[in-house]
Amino acid sequence: MPIGALALAAGSTNVSAAQLEARWTRIIATAGGNIGIAAVHLESGERAGVRAHERFPMASVYKFPIAVAVLDAVGQGSLRIDSLAHVQASDLRLGSSPLAVRYPTGNVDVSISDLLAGMLVDSDNTASDVLLRLVGGPAHVTARVRARGCNELRVDRSEGEILIDAIGIEDPPAASTWTLPRLQALAAAVPKERRARAAAAFRADLRDTSTPADLVTLLAAVATDTELDAENRTRLFDWMERSTTGPQRLRGLLPRGTRVAHKTGTHGTVVNDAGILTLPGDRGRVAIAVFTMNVPGGTAAAERTIARLSRAAYDHWVLR
Repeated sequence: MPIGALALAAGSTNVSAAQLEARWTRIIATAGGNIGIAAVHLESGERAGVRAHERFPMASVYKFPIAVAVLDAVGQGSLRIDSLAHVQASDLRLGSSPLAVRYPTGNVDVSISDLLAGMLVDSDNTASDVLLRLVGGPAHVTARVRARGCNELRVDRSEGEILIDAIGIEDPPAASTWTLPRLQALAAAVPKERRARAAAAFRADLRDTSTPADLVTLLAAVATDTELDAENRTRLFDWMERSTTGPQRLRGLLPRGTRVAHKTGTHGTVVNDAGILTLPGDRGRVAIAVFTMNVPGGTAAAERTIARLSRAAYDHWVLR
């Protein structure tokens, strides 16, 4: 059984973990909102969690399981890391997409490697949806995480579909006819009240959700199992260490120079971060996932809370 699946059974296993959970509980109570966290020390298997088995929207954290499925396919030989994918105008996406900014009409060939880098480093929505299509769609990604013991993590839609639903665009055109200007115009035409209802529905939707525990199970499995070969594992975590998003989240209060391979997710009041912290010396690594919704004070307050929770985990496993 992968270490993540073993280590994240319900409930704490020792007094030390309970002390960390008590500290997290105090931080969460001070912050308010809806917050869940899970973490596991990869070398010892010690784990801890608060509301770790409750579902939260992943937002762009869901790009991590997509990347795992793509790199599984590369390792198995069904995709090549240097092969080119043709990005059409209908592939361009709303939200974060440097690729769409550079090529506003599409019609460009991009390597699998560059798409993965764009998805993980810059959280590029266009790159994510092209890769999701190439790897076989949401059902295939969900099957790959199920194979690693993650039964509470699900990928159901493309980024394009998620954003259309979350913005409140009704009766969208067929995906084959999408263009960035057309999607932007549809988004701009959504009344404020409908947008607010759609955002609330997004936060309550079971699709494209995970528990903190399952996300940590996946992180731990990928970091320690043999399904993903060493070369592709190194690629994956190198890209995640170079992430440009959420510098004030898991990284925010850690000592300068701490290695953090992570993937953020943000939509409205949903503010998430998940990744692997490398502790100093021989202290090992910690897989951690923090999911938040509706934290009073908005994104900045949620990010500060994530940073405080991350620092508490760091201190616990450095000082224990």
